Amino acid sequence: MLGNFRSLGWEPLSHDDYGRCWHRHGGSVISHPAVLAFIESRFDCNPARWGRRNRKGELIGAIATWGNFLAGDKSAMLRLGLDDRHDFGSPELILPLSPEFHGPILYRGKFVSPVNAPLILNATTKGNGRSLCFAKPLEGEGSLSGRTRQRRRSQTRHLCQHGGQIRNIDTFTPRELADLYAVLFEKRWQRPMPTLDGLHEYFDSLAPYMTGHVILIDGAPAAYQLLLATRSSRFLSVEYINGGVDPAHGELSPGTVLTWLNVESCWNAAKEAGLALRYSFGRNSFDYKAQWAHEAFVSRTVTF
Repeated sequence: MLGNFRSLGWEPLSHDDYGRCWHRHGGSVISHPAVLAFIESRFDCNPARWGRRNRKGELIGAIATWGNFLAGDKSAMLRLGLDDRHDFGSPELILPLSPEFHGPILYRGKFVSPVNAPLILNATTKGNGRSLCFAKPLEGEGSLSGRTRQRRRSQTRHLCQHGGQIRNIDTFTPRELADLYAVLFEKRWQRPMPTLDGLHEYFDSLAPYMTGHVILIDGAPAAYQLLLATRSSRFLSVEYINGGVDPAHGELSPGTVLTWLNVESCWNAAKEAGLALRYSFGRNSFDYKAQWAHEAFVSRTVTF
């Protein structure tokens, strides 16, 4: 396969050049250089980086690979057993490809972003059946309704008037955040977190790429959502990995309020920076996601 790939204009690429291409042409959380480095330093991924240039010698595309797979693709993570130790959900895979890029990619992937699909000749949604849920915008076509936004703000005020407090995650250390996440996860799901053993390592290493809020009620953590976020020149990519909530406070809807606060803050940050927001709720696995997100099919690469 390597010979065929080189004949299509691809060449081995340094990690530094891959990083520059990611920042220039855009990418997602799971294709970010630092996130890949975290995974590759802990798992036997057989990593490589590839780039393609135009006639001027400018990089118009780059990919990271793990063996025969696109690095970060959910199918590759499952083969590595990554989910047994670290949770990255089912992430959107945005490859750093310029709009100038058009061609095949001869590595396997099943969660290739709709952003990339028109540029990749062997990408298709046929026979894939996989989709992800992306946050509805707060304005414009397909946005959350004005009535919904007003209701969420009213719920936020109600929570704050009844013992609720909203804190940015930056006011916690990574270890504090990991510990409260583990407690709230177990309260929500009524089972211990399956990746508990690697949680401190995960939070210590990836804290610079975490965003969001924690809701406290009467001084105790009541809701938290693990969000990873990265910025390129084109996208603010946000992955809502998982979350925890204390069901004892259901009358104050801390989970709903937290979802609103996180979506709103990321929307405003993307708008201020002039970036497209790619806020993924992951697979369409729960009915509540329809309130917040629209569903979009992802593509697979057809390889032989």
